[in-house]
Amino acid sequence: MFLSSPSRLAISLFATLILATAGPTVAFAEESKPEIDPTADSRMQAMSKYLGELKGFSVDVDHTIEIQPEEGEKQSRSDKRHVVIERPNRLAVTVADGGESEGTVICDGKQLFAYWPSGQRYLLGDAPETFNETLQEEAALLLGAGRTVVQYATGDWYKQATASATKIALLEPEQVDGVACDRIVVSQQRTKIILWIEQGDHPLPRKMEATLQIETPDAESKLPKQLVSYANWELEPAITDETFAIDVPEDAEQVESLRDEEPSDEGPHPLLGAEAPDCELKLLDGGGQKLADLKDKKVAVIDFWALWCGPCIAALPTVDQVATKFADRDVAFFAVNLGDGADEIREFLEKEKLKLPIALDPESKLGELFQAGSIPMTIIVDKQGVVQVVNIGYGDGLEQKLCDEIEAVLAGKQLAQDALQAARDAQRGGKPIPNGPEAVTSKDAIEDQVAFNLRTSVEAYKKVGSRDDAWDDAAIEFLTEASRHFASAKGHKSQVELIAMAEPLAEQGCDDPLVKYCHGAMLQDGQPDAASQARALELVEQAYHGLVERGYPASRSFAAAERIHRTLKNDASQAAKAEEYLALSEKHALESALQDDLATNDGRTLYSHLNGFAESLPLERRQQFCEAAKAHEEKSPYVVNMLVGEYHLDAAWKSRGTNFASDVTEEGWKGFGEQMDLARDAFEKAWKAAPKRPEAPTAMVRVAMGHSPSPEREMRMWFDRAVEAQLDYRTPYSHLIYGLLPRWHGSHDRMYQFGVECMETNRYDTDVPYEFCEAVWRIMRDNQNPLGSRYAQRPGLYEAVRKICQGYINQGEERKRRLVENGVARIRLLEPAMGGGETPA
Repeated sequence: MFLSSPSRLAISLFATLILATAGPTVAFAEESKPEIDPTADSRMQAMSKYLGELKGFSVDVDHTIEIQPEEGEKQSRSDKRHVVIERPNRLAVTVADGGESEGTVICDGKQLFAYWPSGQRYLLGDAPETFNETLQEEAALLLGAGRTVVQYATGDWYKQATASATKIALLEPEQVDGVACDRIVVSQQRTKIILWIEQGDHPLPRKMEATLQIETPDAESKLPKQLVSYANWELEPAITDETFAIDVPEDAEQVESLRDEEPSDEGPHPLLGAEAPDCELKLLDGGGQKLADLKDKKVAVIDFWALWCGPCIAALPTVDQVATKFADRDVAFFAVNLGDGADEIREFLEKEKLKLPIALDPESKLGELFQAGSIPMTIIVDKQGVVQVVNIGYGDGLEQKLCDEIEAVLAGKQLAQDALQAARDAQRGGKPIPNGPEAVTSKDAIEDQVAFNLRTSVEAYKKVGSRDDAWDDAAIEFLTEASRHFASAKGHKSQVELIAMAEPLAEQGCDDPLVKYCHGAMLQDGQPDAASQARALELVEQAYHGLVERGYPASRSFAAAERIHRTLKNDASQAAKAEEYLALSEKHALESALQDDLATNDGRTLYSHLNGFAESLPLERRQQFCEAAKAHEEKSPYVVNMLVGEYHLDAAWKSRGTNFASDVTEEGWKGFGEQMDLARDAFEKAWKAAPKRPEAPTAMVRVAMGHSPSPEREMRMWFDRAVEAQLDYRTPYSHLIYGLLPRWHGSHDRMYQFGVECMETNRYDTDVPYEFCEAVWRIMRDNQNPLGSRYAQRPGLYEAVRKICQGYINQGEERKRRLVENGVARIRLLEPAMGGGETPA
């Protein structure tokens, strides 16, 4: 299979150019003679020969595709690459500054390396001996704009570029960046290419323009136009081994194939499981074959290929060998060529000694009928005329795979049904949600928070607290219960109960600042009357100064200062005092960041408290706070980068605004992209520092949703990492459901299937199965859902809700049961007429 985004996107952008320069898209009838200007032809041959013989060179390539919609402004996308070539097989193709695509391909002469940053995957294998062989490797899919340069280096470019030309003409010369150039136009049936070739002894390509040709004259301006410039040529430069050094990123995963690892964005081929189109194949050796005539007699294997397609040429001998193996079986093989001339095909078959029956498709009509959008494509049709297999692309093990599939179809196996079911399962994407007993849950997170609270309260009290035998035991018990309360631990004491524990301590004269702080916090949160609120503020103010003086952990001083600021900030008469405590809160917040211990989960609690405070700041002041936090990045990489990333994420959306994408200004998009890149950098640093904490990958789900060349796949990758860190951390579920909305990167069916996936974890000791209800609720509320509330009548939906409710009831957890019942109530409110649906238990 071809790669999906970003690689699929890059291929779609460069497809026209690559096809135009690598060979014919559609050939013409044999009697059609091309018009060739000898001067133009000579210059093209000279360029091809010159570049094919240079020992080495380097060049910067800028490839831009421009699209003019019927309405709105022109849109463009640019791919910029720096390419270094050295014979016989060394190359380095890297992304240059300002490019919008990605991918690195390096061959050091011994190994071929291709890295895909978004997928954090790479290929590493033996180096091909020639550049032609490199172009046939899967790694070549990541060459982007650099592909044309590698084609030039093969020495075969002229033959490939002119194979299906109908006209080669010389235009008026022009200058490109001050360099005098011959201008040559190469016309094909559907493509026109204009080349600017440097005049003189160095016939270098300086510019290329490719456009599609169609019959409707007023539509040409709306078709994509591709512009390529070649600059900063260096001929036989001083190249060292460092130029081709392979540097494998630490966090990247080596894979056998990017194709196999990546789920297809497009799903199974439309013909899979369907009846094969009724058609007649026109054979190269004369005559024809109707597919319908093979019904009930033979299995048909049809391979779509073309001479310009490197993977096709690599795969065809294997298909030929398989055809020989099944020569005496009920199997008919046909290799349908798309667009090449009969003489060219015969020459190729003779050279390669291939005997495979060839069918001609000069105008690609069969290709369109069988929806062969990517080649090589091989389909297997059973004796009943049903398409059981559709294989796209070429890879290792093709022979065995094809033989096994043919044997299975001959045996009557329904491979299409299995493949379609597998595709439905794969549509979920990503890894299975980790639902085993070893999965980390909120119970573990609460235990971690209790442990942090105990270390910074009880243990701190024992070291620096105001201790006295008269209240020591009671103070420790009170701080222990307060630690459990602040963490919402199961069975924790209420505010009223904690106040009842604190009052005797105050009567005994306990003056410990942390005891006073916890006492004041319980009063403030649990006693709304004016007298209690005034006393609470007084206690917390006294506590703040004592916490600082006695050397309690900075997180405790921060909590007190921030609570005082929060209490005073809306009182105009206390503005100066509120500002004083705001500044103190910022100071202690920065000090608190240094308490993180990457060996524990302390940073999760610290980040939660500090980011809540940071988000309350005005954006400009928040920026200053984050800039100050960066000074502590080395000592506290997780907390600092999380704070910085969250700032940039919010700043990105502020730059963009809440308008529809079509209404966002150019300046808004620019600011959005810049801030998103900064957020990505910060969150990735945080994740690398503490990969077992879920907050960084959770934030990256939002980044991928808004700013990624492969959004759906990357959202799922970061979601997987988040729930691997904590199964029931609810925020990534919410982000992913939102990102799967049709207006973003998914569909209502994807949302529903994700909800089913959550339900099927059967982890009723967590909130995870309930996410099914959240997904349904989102779908029903979405204005792009034409069914509206009637979506609740989807077959099986209420059976699923009943199953979820019963699952929670069986757990005996009242809180979870009420949670789910609230979700069911939401659905009922949207759909008064239940259509006879029974109320879930």
